Amino acid sequence: MASLIYGRNSVIAALTSNRVNKVTVADSFSDRRILSLINEKKIPLSTMSTAKLNELVHNSHHQGVIAEVKDYKYYDLTTLINDGKKVNNPVIIMLDGIEDPHNLGAILRIADAFNALGVVIRKTNQVPLNATVDKVSTGAINYVKVSEVSNLNVAIK
Repeated sequence: MASLIYGRNSVIAALTSNRVNKVTVADSFSDRRILSLINEKKIPLSTMSTAKLNELVHNSHHQGVIAEVKDYKYYDLTTLINDGKKVNNPVIIMLDGIEDPHNLGAILRIADAFNALGVVIRKTNQVPLNATVDKVSTGAINYVKVSEVSNLNVAIK
């Protein structure tokens, strides 16, 4: 099932990483960089009023652009561990009980800035990857590998 993301940086990052199925923009949208990327990648484009966009994502923080994207990809913990064997001083961030999507998005941004190999989260009692995390991460969600595990203690071992 596809998800909706919104905001210029989030949509640009998703377009760049080839995760976008289609894009909807406000009637008055004129960001040439985004429109060029949509055209270059031959992504279906539609327009609608700003009020309709507000209804679609249940807020007005979309900056005039919404994209339908492929599901968020979770990586196997083994992938992160194997990636760590290829670099000096690998960093994997483990999170426990992050319930606010804004916090997870900010952590993904930081993980990306510090070249962490990835982030490990629990499958339960933790916010999953979603549109709010995507927006707050300003695109980092497309570059930082996230692994979901059932038990953090077992994952640590």
